[in-house]
Amino acid sequence: MERGKVYRRHQAARYKARAFKVSQRWWGGKAPSPRIVGLNYATRCKPCSCYMCGNRRSLEGPTRAERLSALVESEEWGSR
Repeated sequence: MERGKVYRRHQAARYKARAFKVSQRWWGGKAPSPRIVGLNYATRCKPCSCYMCGNRRSLEGPTRAERLSALVESEEWGSR
């Protein structure tokens, strides 16, 4: 089933409303500027990439799937 322009606009409006609500919480209930709301909408309301809310790979190294893939590609896998 192909979704049309109306559906995409509806989804964008939903995401923008969510970004506005999240921005309000971050800014202590004050109405955030349209620029802040736009940034939150564009980044899917991810505040930053620090160790608490960012990508875990930067601290913990590669994921299990990435380690397995590297093992398969290496010569170590074929020598077993």
